[in-house]
Amino acid sequence: MLSVVPLSYLLQNANQNFGLISISTYLHFLFIYLAVTWGVALFVRFFYKDYYKSFIFSFFLLVIYFLFGFFHDKLKEISLVGRLASYTYFIPLTFLLCGAVYMLVKRKKKVYDPARLISVFLLINLLFQTGWLIYNVVTRVDLKQNLADPNHLLIKALPPAVDAERPDVFWFVFDEYMAPSSFKKIYNYDNPLNSELRQKGFFVADSATSNYGYTHYSLSATLDMMYLPEFNNKTSITLKDLLRG
Repeated sequence: MLSVVPLSYLLQNANQNFGLISISTYLHFLFIYLAVTWGVALFVRFFYKDYYKSFIFSFFLLVIYFLFGFFHDKLKEISLVGRLASYTYFIPLTFLLCGAVYMLVKRKKKVYDPARLISVFLLINLLFQTGWLIYNVVTRVDLKQNLADPNHLLIKALPPAVDAERPDVFWFVFDEYMAPSSFKKIYNYDNPLNSELRQKGFFVADSATSNYGYTHYSLSATLDMMYLPEFNNKTSITLKDLLRG
């Protein structure tokens, strides 16, 4: 039953970021998380003779393991106790909490009902996450996650061309690299790289600027020759936005 914990955790992440992370990545982490889960279960079994007590405390440790970052971030957002989010306090408090739960479970005589309640919760959550995943697959949420042109409408609108008319394109992006005009203006320096590229037939953007504060947004917008509609005036960027870009 404990194996449901990492499976549900990964399913939730897959649903929240559907289409943004490869299946191979999820399988990689599933193997690691299952190894951690089984290791925790075997380790805790040495301290409890009772199966249900071992199950409850193992579940608690796994919750700490998977949600440590979440709890830490949320604590920082609470102004009155935000100082406790410092690792100087947060890590010792976490160990104290684990010790308190360990003693509480050890002293409790009847733990069958709490263990059964946890099992029911895990199964319900697994069914919910599975249903959510099926919904995402059927409704093609992955296309909605794409900020650019997921249906390739711009490419389809181009006139047909034979292969001979389609040369290979090499596009070099020097991220956070000073533009040639800036080199000349600030340092009075002519970068020889520019002339070498031009001699080989490349176009060099002397005064290139970015419409976005993140390179991958600029690349996507440039390749599709269109602005990203959701980020014209958006200033707050989340991790999910970075993945979508």
